[in-house]
Amino acid sequence: MKRSVLTAMVALGVGAVGCASPGTPSAAPPTPTAEEPTPTPTPTPTEQSEPEAERIIVGAEEILVLAADGSELAAYDYFQNTSELIAGFTELFGAPPVDTAFDGDTHAPPGIERNWDGFAILDDEREPTPPHTPNHLVDVTTTEVNGITVETADGFAVGTPAAEALAAPDAEPVNSETGQVVQVDAVPLDFDDPICPESGCTLSVRLFTDESGETLARILAPTPNFGP
Repeated sequence: MKRSVLTAMVALGVGAVGCASPGTPSAAPPTPTAEEPTPTPTPTPTEQSEPEAERIIVGAEEILVLAADGSELAAYDYFQNTSELIAGFTELFGAPPVDTAFDGDTHAPPGIERNWDGFAILDDEREPTPPHTPNHLVDVTTTEVNGITVETADGFAVGTPAAEALAAPDAEPVNSETGQVVQVDAVPLDFDDPICPESGCTLSVRLFTDESGETLARILAPTPNFGP
């Protein structure tokens, strides 16, 4: 009897093993993916500031506005529309000029002085006639306006010793009842007229001294030399 029970138990055990469900295989670990490279941010271009004006050069043919590195920021001549100069220098100096009417004389008709603290445009009523009759003149009685220095092409400015101007290679003294007048930067004109001297008519920059005759006090351009 015991043998039969054992045989039955063995048979049941084998049957249980044979009927057992196979174990569910464990999931394979995920394959690691390569990390995407972090994009390098593109630097934002910085805006370069416009160069600031440092000097105004008053010449016989034009007025230049220069930056500290000598680059040209603006150029004006004496025969263009005066309103263009007024607009340009108003922007440059940050304020409009003070306008004052002036009377004419035997050398020039009446007009309006457009003045920015010693840098003035003399706008008279004459019609410009190139190359000898300009539309306006520049009259300077200051060393700087709004931090911008004003000088001639040779570096002469209000306050410069007159002796320095007189020593310039192209300096030409001009007779004057008060102080001294020095003519520099003369530009020959293509202008054939009996009134011209033998060397020809010119336009130049005139430097006026104070009453002592020792220091430059005024720059005026362009000024004619049509006489003998």
